[in-house]
Amino acid sequence: MEYTLALKDDARVFNVTKSDLAQQLRAGFFGVEATRVQRGRDDVRVYVRFPEEQRQSLADLLDTRIRTASGQLIPLSTVAEIKEGLAPTEIIRRNSRTITTVTADVDTSVITGQEANTIIAEELVPVLRERYEGLIIDFGGEQRTQGDAQAALGQATAVALFVIFALLALVFKSYVQPVIVMIAIPLGLIGAVLGHYILGVSIGLLSIFGIIGLAGVVINNSLVMIGPYNEYLERGMDTRSAVIAGTKDRFRPILLTSLTTFLGIYPLIMETSTQAQFLIPLAVSIGYGVLFGTVIIILAVPAFFIAQAHLFRTFVKAEVAKEKVEDPVEEIVEPADVMPANDMHPKIVSEAAE
Repeated sequence: MEYTLALKDDARVFNVTKSDLAQQLRAGFFGVEATRVQRGRDDVRVYVRFPEEQRQSLADLLDTRIRTASGQLIPLSTVAEIKEGLAPTEIIRRNSRTITTVTADVDTSVITGQEANTIIAEELVPVLRERYEGLIIDFGGEQRTQGDAQAALGQATAVALFVIFALLALVFKSYVQPVIVMIAIPLGLIGAVLGHYILGVSIGLLSIFGIIGLAGVVINNSLVMIGPYNEYLERGMDTRSAVIAGTKDRFRPILLTSLTTFLGIYPLIMETSTQAQFLIPLAVSIGYGVLFGTVIIILAVPAFFIAQAHLFRTFVKAEVAKEKVEDPVEEIVEPADVMPANDMHPKIVSEAAE
């Protein structure tokens, strides 16, 4: 709370200025240094001011007497008007600009921090920038922490995906099949986003943590499907039959594993206690990502596998045809097999003689 003094018109009659008001009020409430007392190495300052019981409230301020140039004491309310207002307890500057920090605690049962920041950025910030020219607004707190974490997670995720691709390429001895296995990651992401939408949970930092953990689960489901396909192909089966047989073999284990994972994490998703609220986005990402992602993976991975096999065969045929066009085979006819133009069949010759 801050009280601002403004001079009235009557102040001119008493020849009182703002400087007079400021000096006398400061002397009465804060004090004026009267002397200094030396105590050992310490220099103790002695201030003189109003007794404590006369500087406790606004009424004490209003009862303060102001001394005029003629030595007359008059009430403060006679020459000044007091206005109530708000003011910062301290003024912080950075690069010659005044900084004001506004903080608030989020009630997670009503709104998330991300939703609150979105409302502020879209509704309040434009109005403030129109009102105060040159205003710079920088979001901190949870949003800044989330932004920094996302940048670090992005780099770590890229490295992890490269390592996963390299390991799968070594196992399958192929650069295409690891891509099919890793297609499960965006498919699982679809399930995680659907889960957040169904439950009305906003996607936050912990949701991203859950999605990263989900990637390992869905890759495992995709991996155990590709393995049988290759085994059946090595036995001489065609691609379509190998995919159908491999999917039948792995359907039940993958489905049961995904259901048990979802049911194991479902109680945390439905938890209503305050302590568990910050973990719910993570649980939604993993639980619903596994549930919906598994259904999508079972349908999509076989289709992608057949498509890549078809494309590979098409590419091989095109390469073979191209080689034949570039290197045509010339037919060589032996001279003995060619009859001279002037040679005639013996029977035809005898007929001519007759």
